[in-house]
Amino acid sequence: MKYDNVISFSNGNAILMLSQDRAGSARGPNVDYEIADEALTLNKERYDQETSPKNRGNEELWGRSARRPIEWHHGFHYVSSMPHCIEQKWLTDFGKYYEDELGILIFSIWNRIVKMQLELIPAWYAKNLELFKNILLEIARLRHQMLPATSKDGVLFTMANAFDNIENVGMSYIVREYEKQTLLTFLVEIMNMVVEKVEDCYYQLDEQKHVYFSATNDSYIRDLAENTDWNFDKLAAVDSRQDSDCDPTSPLEVSSDWGSKICLLSVGQERQFDFVTKQTMPTDNFINEFFVKPDTSSDVMIHELVDQFTELLLQSH
Repeated sequence: MKYDNVISFSNGNAILMLSQDRAGSARGPNVDYEIADEALTLNKERYDQETSPKNRGNEELWGRSARRPIEWHHGFHYVSSMPHCIEQKWLTDFGKYYEDELGILIFSIWNRIVKMQLELIPAWYAKNLELFKNILLEIARLRHQMLPATSKDGVLFTMANAFDNIENVGMSYIVREYEKQTLLTFLVEIMNMVVEKVEDCYYQLDEQKHVYFSATNDSYIRDLAENTDWNFDKLAAVDSRQDSDCDPTSPLEVSSDWGSKICLLSVGQERQFDFVTKQTMPTDNFINEFFVKPDTSSDVMIHELVDQFTELLLQSH
């Protein structure tokens, strides 16, 4: 009955605010609904053990058999930036019903929308209103293909990004963040692009503890994007010049792992600089990785993996 973390209302309702930073704060109470902000930061295993089980009780008041049932009773509402780590993938798993039940490739359509929204930026720079308008019309057409729909179990999954809030934040905000942030950060944090991950992988590492995103040569990628007029076929071609943490004058350490479901190859290099802490120190630096799965391979997986690695080296010379 403590009110340390409670906002109460005159009609009897109350909001209980919990934090995983405070040990034991989620134990004991009963709640009727869950709302989680920045859900990708949750420790999902701990959340399922401590917090989610508290969403219980009061069935006689608001449950299905109640005199005036509330449809959302014991429901949940998760809001989040786009997941980018393996342990956060549970958030986008909620949207799989679009493809499984409705036949809508929602994530593929969404990434096409994001790529077209990126084309709005050079159009804005050039003050080409006609091009800007035509791109917006095509985006609206694609948006119509992924209109919000609920699953058979009553789940509603939706996606949005800064362009959906353009009247509030303004185009100048999007351009400012595009110029200020690295391209990867901009695509994930501002544009909410879906970052594809490798499924059926044996090595399920916690990226927040063991892995960092490869230090990208953002200047090279931006120049390539602008010089090719955002030709995504050319941008999709992987090139070792995209890795700013690679020293072309030092030997590479290549390690492979051949499997039946996936073949992996990682590229490392001994450096005297830690790209995580930004400190000068001896570091075993992993700068790139490659994989091939049977459902995407037209050749022997090992051969195709070696071809990927060789092609990356050839393109940079």
